[in-house]
Amino acid sequence: MYLTEYLLENAGPIANLDISLPFNEDGKPQPLVLVGVNGSGKSIFISYIVDALTEFAKTAYQDILVGQQPMYSPYFKITGGINQKVYSEYSIGLLEFSKNDKKYCYVDKSGNLDPNTYNQNRRERFQSVASWTIDQNQKLIAPEDKKAFEDFFRTNAICYFPPSRKELPHWLNRHSLSDELKFLIEPKFTERLGKPIFIDSSVQENKIWLLDVFLDCMMEIENVEGNLSVKGNINEKVLLNKSRQNVEIILKQVLQDNSAKFAVNYRSTNQFRLCITKNNLIAIPSLDALSSGQSILFNMFATIIRYADKGDIHKSINLTEIEGIVIIDEIDVHLHTELQYKVLPKLLKLFPRVQFIITSHSPLFLLGMEEEYGEQGLKILEMPKGDFISTERFSEFKHSFTYYKQTKAYEDELIKTIKPYTRPILITEGKTDAQIIRVA
Repeated sequence: MYLTEYLLENAGPIANLDISLPFNEDGKPQPLVLVGVNGSGKSIFISYIVDALTEFAKTAYQDILVGQQPMYSPYFKITGGINQKVYSEYSIGLLEFSKNDKKYCYVDKSGNLDPNTYNQNRRERFQSVASWTIDQNQKLIAPEDKKAFEDFFRTNAICYFPPSRKELPHWLNRHSLSDELKFLIEPKFTERLGKPIFIDSSVQENKIWLLDVFLDCMMEIENVEGNLSVKGNINEKVLLNKSRQNVEIILKQVLQDNSAKFAVNYRSTNQFRLCITKNNLIAIPSLDALSSGQSILFNMFATIIRYADKGDIHKSINLTEIEGIVIIDEIDVHLHTELQYKVLPKLLKLFPRVQFIITSHSPLFLLGMEEEYGEQGLKILEMPKGDFISTERFSEFKHSFTYYKQTKAYEDELIKTIKPYTRPILITEGKTDAQIIRVA
């Protein structure tokens, strides 16, 4: 299931935005990158998507929001006049998600708006939820298909990474946090998803999961009369080892080192249990010892694999089979230029069936995305008007380029480039004037 249609009116700085989400000819979703200055409505745009997904999940699971209980549940996003554009009588968000021929709709309406007099075309497009009360703040989803939503959230990666995401550094004295990891046998309860949509930190959960991945692919050696042999199905263990290799692909990209791997220390060692090696030597004693930017980046993409793996272990073996909707607000936060330009686009491309909806202020990230996906492989949406633009039409790109041109480094490089072509040229009059001018 993917988000296919999005309509928003009179919400914050957004007066009227109506778009169809981009897909390739083979049906796979294209990344959607929202750009614009601070205060242009990027976070408001994604808040409606996260809210819709939360409302869907609540129909099937009881652990989506704190305080959720039968017959009552708080909202993820508050509704009401606080969301309305100043001096407007109403605000409305209408979203459509599709899976095959089945459509699931969401509406969040505040203020006074009569559904019977609302724009007929828009009303027909979102007909299943076009039954709100005229003068009440209201949220509706339709159809409330518990079985469909249960399957969707259980088997897919549905994540929202807010700009406030963090991973605590290893040097911080965390009295109540332990690096003493255990293999986790997690009971499965009915109507408990165990995969929060809102994710601001995930390193602890990922460390426990990684130990489970190691355990699954571990080969047991038996000694029969001095002859060593592998016990169990070798092919199955080799296949499960692919899960570990896929997580290490992310690690290699983040560290920009193809020799990087995970290793598990013995329980008696004074070092951390889960460490990182380079060229088969321990280089980083713990996942916590990554820099803030490296840790946030690794754990975001490891979480996508973990979420898909929880519903179907075979999806961590083949990343191209992972489906879902992943929203990342301010994707470039904490990341240096090379991670923005080179690494981020490559990591996103590992998951061709995941619908990424992203906000960014980074021209370098957009240039890297265009390099990796091609000009037609992604869509850039400029807020608040909702116009699709090219990378170099992005206002931040123009501003950054102007500022770079004012630096001495740019001036020196320009002089260096021009210098070989500044030797004097003497053009004389005569019969060859025409030829010389044409050549010039």
